[in-house]
Amino acid sequence: MKIFSFSSDKGTTLIEVMIAIILIAFVILAGGMFFVYGRVYTVREAHRRAAILVASQRLEELKASGWPPSVDGIEVLEGAPPEEVTTADNLPTPYYINTNAKYLVYSGAQDYLEVTVTVTWTDNTTNTESSTTLIARR
Repeated sequence: MKIFSFSSDKGTTLIEVMIAIILIAFVILAGGMFFVYGRVYTVREAHRRAAILVASQRLEELKASGWPPSVDGIEVLEGAPPEEVTTADNLPTPYYINTNAKYLVYSGAQDYLEVTVTVTWTDNTTNTESSTTLIARR
């Protein structure tokens, strides 16, 4: 004795076919959205990785150049590099680099210079990544 059955001996009903079509449509849409969002996040992470690379390169350039400059043995921060525009990793997006520095005072002396490089870029929104390092007084 059958209490409930989706199919009869005669064939498939219209309701069963409609339910199957709706389920297949949901699976196809979900799979499509998975690939669309995956592509968007992959591109976003490529930009983020390039921005971090640009910031790291700027910090290494500053450390290698002996920045900040000194005048008569006194270090001055007016020599901070101006904002600059660059590209990275063959991405067409321009990256805007801004460098900020401040002295950190420990035990009454200016022991370290804290340098922060901020990289900003725009794809659909404005994004920012920054890297910070400490440069010891010479």
